[in-house]
Amino acid sequence: MVLACTALIGVASPAGAALPPDSSPPDAGERALIAKAESDGPQSVIVQVPSVGDQRAVLGEMRARDSGIRVTTVFDLYPLVTVTADAEAIEELAQSPDVVRVHPNRLNEPTMDSSLPVINGDDLHARGITGGGQAVAVLDTGIDAAHEFFGGKVAAEACFSAGGDGESLCPNGEEEQTGAGAAQCDEALCDHGTHVAGTAAGAATGNAPGDGVAPAADIIAIQVFSRYDEDEDCQDENGVGQAPCVKASDDDIIEALQHVQSLAADRDIAAVNLSLGSGEYGEHCEDSDYREVLQGLRTAGVAPVISAGNDDHAAAVGSPGCVPEAITVGATDDDDSVAGYTNRGAQLDVFAPGTDIESSVPSGSDNGYGTKSGTSMAAPHVAGAFALLREERPGDSVDELEALLEDTGFDVPYPSDGGEVTTPRIDLAAALPQEESGLSYTGPTSAALDETFTASATLTAGGSALAGETVSFSLGSGGGSQECSGTTNSAGEASCELTPTDAPGETTLTADFAGNRDVEPARDTVAFTIGRQPTVVTYTGPAEADFHDLFAASATLTAGGNPVSGQTVSFSLGSGGGSQECSATTDGSGVATCSMTPTDVPGSTTVGVTFAGTATLAPSSDSAPFTVTRQETALRYTGPERVANGTAVELSGVLTEETTEGPGVADREVTLALGAGADRQECTGTTGSSGAVACTIDPVDQPLNADATVPVSVEFGGDDYYEPSSASATVLLEYYTGRAYGLSGSVPLPLVGFDIEPTPDTGEIRTADATSTGTPCLAELSLILLQADALCPNVTTSLAPGTSVATTSVDEVRIGIPGLPVIELENATAQATSTCAGDGSATGSTEMTLRVGGEVIEIGTEPNTEVDLPGVARIVVNEQVPDPDADHGLTVRALRLTALEGGLADVVVASATSGVHNCAS
Repeated sequence: MVLACTALIGVASPAGAALPPDSSPPDAGERALIAKAESDGPQSVIVQVPSVGDQRAVLGEMRARDSGIRVTTVFDLYPLVTVTADAEAIEELAQSPDVVRVHPNRLNEPTMDSSLPVINGDDLHARGITGGGQAVAVLDTGIDAAHEFFGGKVAAEACFSAGGDGESLCPNGEEEQTGAGAAQCDEALCDHGTHVAGTAAGAATGNAPGDGVAPAADIIAIQVFSRYDEDEDCQDENGVGQAPCVKASDDDIIEALQHVQSLAADRDIAAVNLSLGSGEYGEHCEDSDYREVLQGLRTAGVAPVISAGNDDHAAAVGSPGCVPEAITVGATDDDDSVAGYTNRGAQLDVFAPGTDIESSVPSGSDNGYGTKSGTSMAAPHVAGAFALLREERPGDSVDELEALLEDTGFDVPYPSDGGEVTTPRIDLAAALPQEESGLSYTGPTSAALDETFTASATLTAGGSALAGETVSFSLGSGGGSQECSGTTNSAGEASCELTPTDAPGETTLTADFAGNRDVEPARDTVAFTIGRQPTVVTYTGPAEADFHDLFAASATLTAGGNPVSGQTVSFSLGSGGGSQECSATTDGSGVATCSMTPTDVPGSTTVGVTFAGTATLAPSSDSAPFTVTRQETALRYTGPERVANGTAVELSGVLTEETTEGPGVADREVTLALGAGADRQECTGTTGSSGAVACTIDPVDQPLNADATVPVSVEFGGDDYYEPSSASATVLLEYYTGRAYGLSGSVPLPLVGFDIEPTPDTGEIRTADATSTGTPCLAELSLILLQADALCPNVTTSLAPGTSVATTSVDEVRIGIPGLPVIELENATAQATSTCAGDGSATGSTEMTLRVGGEVIEIGTEPNTEVDLPGVARIVVNEQVPDPDADHGLTVRALRLTALEGGLADVVVASATSGVHNCAS
């Protein structure tokens, strides 16, 4: 029980009063307290005496000396007493041989999901270790006990407030209160305690983000903070006032710890959480007024878990975390990096997650949650962890449980005080490992569809059979008859029946043991085959086809001797690919038919047919010998119908498959020839994509036959894919004709008449080459009625372009026929020119001097000019007559004398005829 005293005891002793002979001078901390009392007035201090019960003797001594002090609290379980004293009284107490030490009654501030998996608390929850039967005491700013996260788990409440100069936060307005509602506080001031309690032992429900560390543990909520409304009492780290604020005095905290120790006599309290502290201590506080308090708690089996503080001290912690008996907690982020705000160093015992911790906060609807960061959030992780450890290891001491956490934690190294310090981050799964288990599937690994079989497995733990545990079996996709479970017998064997319903094929069968509190889960997965119904596919199509010739491939599909309809069957010829593959669906008779076109090189190959199988039907295949024969080909000539010697000609043709109307055959060498035998001229070309081919003979050199024709051939010699073929045609050969003579005539008169055949005469010229006649000139022709001198005929042919030129010249001619005037010609010429050049043409011309009856006749250049004679005759000068048998041809006569009636005379002077035939241009 706590004795609370408020009366003044004695009066201040006079200055310089005698002190007991065994007194010792104050230490540095006590001198600081004396100095503060001298400057600020009386101070609240905690006086530590050698043992419980000595408090009254010391108080009596002070009373005897008339020291002016006011007693605040006398502790029942600890050798401590809280008094308010002036500087002289503090000095007397510090020098008293009956006083161990005078401590400041410090004001301590609160030190401020996804974190549970970081410490592997969720693993323990899954094993059923949730802190059941344990309690966690939370000394903080009070609690929203009605919050859904606590769900009636607040087993006890108390309040110890206003031990310093602050305003009490106890609901009854007094300095202490116990019982239901004692820790309830204003929402604006107790969010810290509500958050801390939820982290330690909240249970998931409603809007909760998840369980706290020990969701089955009870909560003992104790309010130890007081309200301060002056800025001088609420300064932040920069000295700026932040009133109002809450702070906890050491004596209120110690009273609360004493209360917890008293409760521990009747209930299992695994830990007390203090997310508070103040100051900077680089070494253990060996003489702290908290030492005996924390020692008493540890002896009672209560782990004192205290936050290290949030001042980013690299080698120091706050008080009371600096006390050796404290389990001092620093903060890490979820990635195990040291939080930037946490105090740390050699005095730190463990780390726990403290950054962005989501937990309960007060709200009007009692279901609010918020995120906070700090060592205040890290400490309840450890307090809750002690509840889990105590549930599983109820006989272990606090020292043993602390060592277990520290020895199995995850090491977090960091720089501190010029060196490196390693502090473990707690790992609950490592602290409470499960015994290793083994599960081995021993049943069959294959069965037919819908065939029931017995699945079995053997379960062991630590090498020994584990009896009475459930083993679950799952085949393939599971569900229905593909799942079952059995209980292990004394030999660790479990069995049950499964019936495959998944599609036949390769799958897996899994045996599972979920584990329990002490034995880890185990699983064994084996390959399992669900059989399918065998099928037979047989090729029934043709055994040969021409290259590039479409044919119908066919096959039958059966299962158990019965036709299978509605299934896809695939065919492949030779190397497959493209048109050498096809697929079809079987009909009611199990027959599938589709078309393929061979594209492999002709020869022996195979045709294959496959059925890929279905969920219930096994795949099958068949193959048969197959011969691809060479494809027939056809050629046709497509080049020009006429050719001319001395010129180039492009011959062309088309190579096609099977018939001249078939598809073209590309990339094949074809020979095209003009002429035959010794006169054969040939060239070669390669077919294009349409099968067309062309090549050039330059120059053409072919003889002229009677028909003026030349044979043409097109030849393909065949190859691995195609049969040989050829085609022939006839083309016309361009040729040239001509004739020239000096004079001809018929004058049927008695005695003096004459009949002269053409003379001198080149005769009929017919040629396809370049030629020139060599007919000699006739120097003189003398008859009674006709005299002529120097008659010269000539026919010349030339090539490219083909041309025929006939020319006749006569120097002098004199015709004297009775009844007609004398006709005289001088320098008479006639020329006929026929050519294939351009569009082809035939032209003629004459020259002469004509006298009739001694008079010169003007004749001009117009063809077929008539000169009338008296009597029964006429003269035609420059007579031109086209040749109807030639493409282009003409006969030109310089002069023609005919009788007008009766045909008595017909004389021609200088005749020239030329013609071109089968013009190729």
